[in-house]
Amino acid sequence: MKFVIKKVNEVEPIKRRLPEILEIEGEIPTEEFRIFLSKQAREKIFIAGSHNPDGVASIYRRENERGGVLLGNLYYDEVNGQKVTYTAVTDIMPAEEAQAGSTHVEFDGGMLKRVMEEASDYIQKTGQNARIVGWYHTHPGFGVFMSGTDQNTQRQIYGTDWHVAIVFDPIRRDYGIFYGKDSAPATGWAIFDLTAEGFPPPMKLRLRVNNVTNRQVEEDFLQLKAALLEEFREMFDPVKDII
Repeated sequence: MKFVIKKVNEVEPIKRRLPEILEIEGEIPTEEFRIFLSKQAREKIFIAGSHNPDGVASIYRRENERGGVLLGNLYYDEVNGQKVTYTAVTDIMPAEEAQAGSTHVEFDGGMLKRVMEEASDYIQKTGQNARIVGWYHTHPGFGVFMSGTDQNTQRQIYGTDWHVAIVFDPIRRDYGIFYGKDSAPATGWAIFDLTAEGFPPPMKLRLRVNNVTNRQVEEDFLQLKAALLEEFREMFDPVKDII
């Protein structure tokens, strides 16, 4: 079943000042269109993308891809008299129903229906004017790129200039952002603090784990989160110094 977002090009950006930048990934964004990723959404992608439903201990042995949907909105601001449009990714929703294999993740009608329902519930509870701004998925051990299948998904479902895709390789500990119908690689994007900018706090991350209680999962993932973030700091800090 194919899903196409109708009239999505008619979405008008909302006036909102540019978020305060905590850090820059890649080159400093200076284009008229920019991408902002909340540190909370990034952390959730790292955790959900590294998660193995058979248990945290076997995280590095898992092979299947994971994926989900990005929430946020399209905004604009005036910078030195120039209009800057930007997509702000504020939160994510892992797609448990996605059919995953060793080299692909398929987003079907059931997943889209579920995630839309959850998004609607999220908007009602928080009062935040949010929408689906793209998707994310993992390439465990394969590197960061958009495959032909990925590009087709982007073109058919997330094919506006402001839609984004995040690809995360949990084995190589690397990630990248692509945008637009042609899946163009973003040369740089900004990280911001969701809470500090007045957005509602992120939804609690729920992951399916076999034979493990919710409390055990939460405790395990607090430790996993700290370990993953420390790894990324060690990897990206030298790069930031060069930039």
